[in-house]
Amino acid sequence: MLLADVARLFRPLSSIFILSRADELVGHEWHLETDEDKVRIKVSGDLKEKIDSARNDKSKRAVLINSIYFAAVMQCIVHIKREGTDSFGRWAQVIEQKCHNMNLSIDTHDEYLLTEKLMQQPFKLIDAYVFSGGEE
Repeated sequence: MLLADVARLFRPLSSIFILSRADELVGHEWHLETDEDKVRIKVSGDLKEKIDSARNDKSKRAVLINSIYFAAVMQCIVHIKREGTDSFGRWAQVIEQKCHNMNLSIDTHDEYLLTEKLMQQPFKLIDAYVFSGGEE
């Protein structure tokens, strides 16, 4: 395995996603494209502006992580379970390696549980920044 491959496998999970504007989408619709090396989360122009703005606020970022990104990771795991990692780009290998590193089985664990573990219990961010209103 090349050094570049090793580095790729230890990237943060967020590195597998690209958020992009899709003029054909309206309102709060969003779609996933999984046929490239990174997963593209396509959103309407208005929603993209709101998401970009929300990234600067901890409580809003906690909501984003627990909504669109949690769902996107979970859907990626569904794809891997159905078709295996060879059917997809590098993003699938990153998820597979992260599961392996955490002793998680893609085949036997439920998708939501894998997502929760891979994302390091993202609901704790809701508790810290939304429910408690404090700093983690």
